[in-house]
Order: sequence, then structure tokens, then C-alpha cells
Amino acid sequence: MRVYTIKRGYNPDLEKILEEYFGVKGDVEKGFSFYADGIGRIFIKREKSSIMIDIKENPSRCK
Repeated sequence: MRVYTIKRGYNPDLEKILEEYFGVKGDVEKGFSFYADGIGRIFIKREKSSIMIDIKENPSRCK
């Protein structure tokens, strides 16, 4: 799991970014999981000024 800090004063619209790049919708504040081809299962959650991202890779990709 990785934790990224959002720069003070910068308020990105993460839901719009996720919809644009991955075509998924969800509540980033509560946290949600989705599957992305070539990457695997992704869980993303925003807490205050931090974003937690956990990626579970495809077993077939690791071969």
C-alpha cells in the first residue's frame, strides 16, 4: 500500500480523474475498489490530505 500526500491548497477532483483514465465511478472519500486491465485490482481511498492506493497485481502478469 502506498500513501501519497496532496500538496496544500491543491484540491484535485480525483473522481473525475479516475473516470477519465479508468472509466470507473465511486466515492473516493469512503474508498472503493476496481479492476484495471494490465494492472490488477486497485483500492483507492482519500483521507484528509492523503491518498491511499493498494494494488493487487494479476498473477498472470507476474509470470
